[in-house]
Amino acid sequence: MSFNPTSGVSHSTTMTTTPPTSTVQGSPARYVPATSQLVLEIYTTDILSSLAFWTSLGFSIVNQGDFFASLLYEDTQLYIERPTKHEITQRLPSKGVLAANVRLMVPDVNAKYDKFVKEMGLEVIVDIDDRYYGLRDFTIQGPDGIAVRVGTYLGDLIKKKVQKS
Repeated sequence: MSFNPTSGVSHSTTMTTTPPTSTVQGSPARYVPATSQLVLEIYTTDILSSLAFWTSLGFSIVNQGDFFASLLYEDTQLYIERPTKHEITQRLPSKGVLAANVRLMVPDVNAKYDKFVKEMGLEVIVDIDDRYYGLRDFTIQGPDGIAVRVGTYLGDLIKKKVQKS
């Protein structure tokens, strides 16, 4: 049996199986706003601890339930879910295993380092330094196999130093 995307559709209705294109040649039009296009959803075994961690970094809670929460950092969404399906729970990373990192861009990485590491005592995975890729950054251990890399563009730090002089 073959799939016919127009079966059951009257001839006066237009149906397409390809996304519309934007005015930029060859570039697809946006289906949703960029802030909703790619949203990281992190699985957790302890939603309250996970929420406490992310809000301590400056995320705000938009919606919270027993098994799911949505958070916001500036215009970027982050979802936290405590899965209930065995197919997912049996695949969660073990403690100490890093699955990915989330990068937070901030205007003053040195101030965030002082707050997150020196004041809050969060565990550092990669210490603060200037990197070849143009950032000054550091990475801290987050919950649920997620590390958090916090950075500022080196050029912005140089501008800030010049302005203070």
